[in-house]
Order: sequence, then structure tokens, then C-alpha cells
Amino acid sequence: MSVLNLNEREEKILAPKEFPTVSIHKLSSMQIEKSKEIVHPFIYEGSSMEIYAQSGVGKTWFSLELCLSIASGKKFLDRFEVINPRPVFYIDGEMKLEMMQDRINNIVMRHGLDFKIPEGYFELSNPYIHDEKVIPKLNHPETIRSIKEKVKQISDNTGQSVFLVIDNLSCLTDMKENEGDDYIPMLDLYTNLKTQNHSICHIHHANKSGTGSRGTSRRHDALDTIIKLARPNDYEEMQGANFNVHFEKHRNFAGEYALPFNAKIDADDNKVKWIITDFSQAIENQILTEWVVNSPYITIEKIANKLEISSSTVHRKLQTMKNNGRYEKEMRERWGEEWKKQCKFNAKKES
Repeated sequence: MSVLNLNEREEKILAPKEFPTVSIHKLSSMQIEKSKEIVHPFIYEGSSMEIYAQSGVGKTWFSLELCLSIASGKKFLDRFEVINPRPVFYIDGEMKLEMMQDRINNIVMRHGLDFKIPEGYFELSNPYIHDEKVIPKLNHPETIRSIKEKVKQISDNTGQSVFLVIDNLSCLTDMKENEGDDYIPMLDLYTNLKTQNHSICHIHHANKSGTGSRGTSRRHDALDTIIKLARPNDYEEMQGANFNVHFEKHRNFAGEYALPFNAKIDADDNKVKWIITDFSQAIENQILTEWVVNSPYITIEKIANKLEISSSTVHRKLQTMKNNGRYEKEMRERWGEEWKKQCKFNAKKES
């Protein structure tokens, strides 16, 4: 091959591709179809999110409830309306298949006969249904192609965009968590699916301190919503799934929906029922319990440090409960007629 031919070939390879643009005048008059809401207000077509928590907190319970709500149209945790039901593709990386079956059946039984999921609206992948009892790592090129094909198949069969769930990144990928570049294949997958109006949710583990999810912050750059699940300070192992839900990132909503709340499972006759408590009420409960049980040696500062809230919040909550009579009621139940001797709240000086 001549030098001339080589140069021509190099110019073709290096030739820049067209870079499309749109003028601001044309943009202002364009008819752009808005993304449809799936779960109000934090999931919509083309969105992406992360749910993270420390091991054993209840990530899979929370995620299954969310996905079954999306597939069926039922209200999520009796709190968030499902506006447009969508088919779900749930990739689970480590739970035994019978455990997934039990959890799903328990959730379905709670809703009764009116709980209906259309054909093809919930597809589960699990290591135990793969030939080699293992799911290939999702960040590998051949697996990414398989995921895209499966999403397209579900979408074509149902005529809807798909809600993809990856549970969880640690066991389903072999990326180095602290290396931002290692996350590029997954980021490209998310971008590709989102441009087709599909939505993504991945589950991840919290770091050792529980203050954030493990690994590179680059993973969060393209996410619209980040949800943290954390156990309450008064959690006991016998309680099972009981966690506070925090919206750490909420790009497209604010206000009351962004406020944290507590979710606790009450298992009765194999029917999973959730007890939902607004975070403000949950904090009041913890403050009052700490104060009543540990009087007269408790202080506002000790409670603030234990619950990781401000001293002014503790004082304000106690004052509110004193004004509405709840404080005296709880103190009387604990200490009887001696309750005033145990009470230091609003004293001029705390010992």
C-alpha cells in the first residue's frame, strides 16, 4: 500500500463526525414530548436512581415493593402514587430463588385478589435460573449487549418503556469501586437506555461508616435520585426490616415528598404489611423514649449526640410534647406519681 493511500485512510479515520446543534430560536418552538411520570414524584421515563444501605437493612424488601407497585399500578408504601405502570426487568445477583419467591408472594398476598400484573410486566433474572448458577458480570461488553436485547424484547412485547433494576452493583459487576473510569461501561449503558425512555435503578452497599455509598462519586453524576436506607438509632435485631428513608439527591422534586420517613415491616400471617411513620413523628418518639427511660440522668446534649440532630431540635420537640400533654403521660406511665422528681426538663440548670 502506498504512502498516499495510507494518508488518505488516516484522514478518513480521523475526520471529525458531524456535531448537531439547534438554535435557541428553533428550540423555543420545538414540540418536545415530555417524559411521563412513573412513580410520583421521583421516577419517570428516562430517569436513573440509586438505593443504598448497609448489609441486612432491607434493600431488597424496599426494592421489590417498589417494583411490584410499578408493575401493578398499586400505590408504593401507601405513600407514592404510581401514575404510569411499567414492565420491570429485575436482575438479582445473590438471593436464593425460593427467598425471592417467598417475598414476592408475601407482598402479593397483602393486596389480595385485586392485585394484577399484566403478562410480561415483571421479568426476574437470578443466578439460580442461569445454566452455570452465575450471572455474567454486567459491566462486560457481551453482558451489556444481552441486557440491551432483553430490555428491547420486553419493551417490544409490552409496548412500554422498561424499569430496569440491578440488585446489586457489588455482586453483579467486577469494577474497582474507587476507579471512576471502571464505571464508564455502566454509565454508557445507562445513557443508552435512558435515551430510549427506559428507567434504571441500581442497588448498592453503604460505606463502612454508613454515611454514603461505596466507591467513586462519578457513579452519582448522572443519577436523578439517591435514596439512603438507614436503621433507626433505637433499632433492635428482632425487629427485622425497619429503616429510615432519606432522599439524599432529588433532582426533580422537593417539598414534603423529599422529607425522610420511617418504614417498618409488620409480618402477620405471611402477609407483609408496612408501618409508615413521618420522620418528624419518628424523631419525637426516639427523643421521648430516650428522655423518659434515662431520666433523671439524661440531657438534651446527650440525646442530640446520639440521634445526630441539633440540641435546639431536641429542646423544641420536648417542649411541644410537654405542651400537648404527651410528655407527662409517658413520664407518668414510666415513673408513676414520682415522675416530677425524675423530671429535669425546663429546669434552670441541668446537672
